[in-house]
Amino acid sequence: MVAERTRFHNVGLTWAERAAFGGLQAVVSLGGGRPAEFLHGVHRHAAARALRYFRSPGWLIDFGCGNGRFVHYFTSKGHHVLGTEITFEMILSAKRLILSTKRKSGDVNCHFVVTDGIAIPVANNSICGIWCCAVLRYSLLVDNPCYREIGAEMFRVLRPGAHVVNCETYVDVDPERFTDPFEEVGFKTRQVLVLNRYRLFERFWWKQILLTRWVSDVGVLCAALRANFDSAWRPSRGLRDYLFVWQKPE
Repeated sequence: MVAERTRFHNVGLTWAERAAFGGLQAVVSLGGGRPAEFLHGVHRHAAARALRYFRSPGWLIDFGCGNGRFVHYFTSKGHHVLGTEITFEMILSAKRLILSTKRKSGDVNCHFVVTDGIAIPVANNSICGIWCCAVLRYSLLVDNPCYREIGAEMFRVLRPGAHVVNCETYVDVDPERFTDPFEEVGFKTRQVLVLNRYRLFERFWWKQILLTRWVSDVGVLCAALRANFDSAWRPSRGLRDYLFVWQKPE
């Protein structure tokens, strides 16, 4: 197991420490002038788009599942989900969330495993889809990257024709930084969308107009508008959120 502090997340609090915060504060970094609820809305839109690619019966992986918010989402849509995390603390947080929803809605088809992602403990060609949310940047945009190795392991476990859907947040790099290593290990890039750009007028807008209870839904709406009317390939500076879709060839 690769240590989180020395390889994946070498600044700020570790994910083990953040797990103690609970809720969105444990999994959503506060940056770019947005509240956690807004960014969660962006992530919700990305997850809804991911369902278009997760149609086959079988198991999905929520890679870096955090507190389990999307394990709950995908199981609620009828999928079986394996949640992976690098820390026991986050796994415990996810299990608590799933247990609380289980009491309300019946059995939930999911399991959890602690892993660094460089080795995923499942058989070759056995997984029907992989979801990642604000995770892979910590294996790429760090001093000692292992992004390509993780891409190769995802390629190994996916069934032919299956997809990786990755929602990446708070990055100031061109899309090729994420797509090229995955293509090198065999994936085909099927879609790249920009879901959010962090600009001054947008920060002013939500602060002045939005009520807290609407912030997440407005995040969904803003992500949908960006995805449909903006281009991820447009030259740009500043932080932005992407949605990447890669497919393992048939």
